[in-house]
Amino acid sequence: MAREDFPEWYGEDARLLGDDEGMRRLAYDVDGTDGTIAFTDFAVFAGIHMGLMDVRASQGHSVTPLRHDVLEIVHCRRGRFECELARDTCVCVAEGDFAVTSTALIAERVRYSFPFNSFLGIAVVIDFAALTPETRQVLAALSIDLDRLHENLCLEERWFTGACTDSIGRVFSDLYEAVRTNDRCCFRLKVLELLFLVERFHAEEGRHGTYCSGSRARTVRLMRDRLVSGLGERISLEGLAREHGIGLTLFQNAFRDIYGLTPYAYLKHYKMHQAAARLTDGTESVAEIAQSLGYRNASKFAGAFKDVLGTTPREYRRMNTVLEQS
Repeated sequence: MAREDFPEWYGEDARLLGDDEGMRRLAYDVDGTDGTIAFTDFAVFAGIHMGLMDVRASQGHSVTPLRHDVLEIVHCRRGRFECELARDTCVCVAEGDFAVTSTALIAERVRYSFPFNSFLGIAVVIDFAALTPETRQVLAALSIDLDRLHENLCLEERWFTGACTDSIGRVFSDLYEAVRTNDRCCFRLKVLELLFLVERFHAEEGRHGTYCSGSRARTVRLMRDRLVSGLGERISLEGLAREHGIGLTLFQNAFRDIYGLTPYAYLKHYKMHQAAARLTDGTESVAEIAQSLGYRNASKFAGAFKDVLGTTPREYRRMNTVLEQS
């Protein structure tokens, strides 16, 4: 496929790996790391796409301003992502939340990052320049008004993130299952249902994205990198804050704003996400993984893993092995 045939919202760093009857597999290069960003894009209607993003990296691809408006609804199933915007602000989206944004807010080149080195999510993308009269008729028949969605969620001013309602959460769950089974009819039905529900979701029902100073976010990110550089050791938060010339309370508050957790709680979640990836991808034993992450007691490791991921390490490995084989 020629480069000029790529939708602009793919981004300039997208590489096409495969194109099969409305399903494209894309990859993005990750600067300075050996991580991977994979995106599987399904054409649902003309101008409306749905994609599964699977990230195994801390840094994401950059996004440049587009010539026209693109609306994006993203659900974070695993991990967390953040994005630095103009005016020295940073927005963060937590696991289990969904975000709605318009590319009209992207005034300059921005970069996504993934603080757990792992992210799995679904994105529904509406490219207004590519919407056909037929697609608009389908939306109108279901009383889906994308302009009203913009207004209800105040997208002219900022990103919107919110915890899923039960109904929105069920739609996303159905979409993940549809991706696994490649059920294209389900994509269409569920994407329309999602748009119907989100259009009726008002900003006051949820919460806006966590915004903070971009310069402070960069300082806290450096401190976070030090925390995760030695997963088997205990690092003093007081000493770390002192090294970076920031007060301990300010550091802890800024860290919670950006990552949604206290530093030590974040470190626990980070370790368990690393363990989950290694349980799925490798042949290491549970005991070997536990010891490398600083857990000499296997039962404490299993308890921490269940606290974060809701199941034991062995059950997680078994379930994910079954899913990969299905």
